[in-house]
Amino acid sequence: MVIVNHDRYETFEKMHWLCFHLEYEHDADPDEPCSDVSSCPWHRINFLGDELRALGRDPDEVMQRALLGRVLNHRRHIANRCTRRRAMKFEFRSSNVEILAAPPRQLNRWAALVIVRIMNKDFVLFNLREAQEEIAKTIRDLQTDLEYDEPEFLVAMMHLYHHVNTAWNARNSTPEQSNACSEDDFKRWRRCPTDAELLLV
Repeated sequence: MVIVNHDRYETFEKMHWLCFHLEYEHDADPDEPCSDVSSCPWHRINFLGDELRALGRDPDEVMQRALLGRVLNHRRHIANRCTRRRAMKFEFRSSNVEILAAPPRQLNRWAALVIVRIMNKDFVLFNLREAQEEIAKTIRDLQTDLEYDEPEFLVAMMHLYHHVNTAWNARNSTPEQSNACSEDDFKRWRRCPTDAELLLV
């Protein structure tokens, strides 16, 4: 059903304007901008992307954050319409977005998304493995090194908490961010999470 551009529905051969453009006006690959700079949606998308990059923002990351915010805003509303908790995964083509969707029969006709998770699993696993190695080393040293005392334990715990905190705080970082690991990110990621974040009591 065409609502927003209903007044031009007949003009566009009873098609949505985008379908009409791609069918009759678009003179390039469907996934590439065409010569119609004023109307082609790919030009508009590219213009917005260029502006975001000029402001130092990653367009893909902005889109992911916007999608996450939109879905989480409706999460409770959607969950109330689920008849079961069982969910299935489907692929969303983005660098680190995982979308869970309940089967359509379990939702109302418009609600499809249940939750979006943005997680840099490679970076999380790297830090958890580093933490695991530190725990194993600390236990071994406590058991076997008679001179092991609080100073050594302090260094070990600093290293351990650094990686555990980073695993949590940087879980939503992009691969580019985690690979670069700027000084500001390094300091921010290694801080202890708040009680509110982890629901500690």
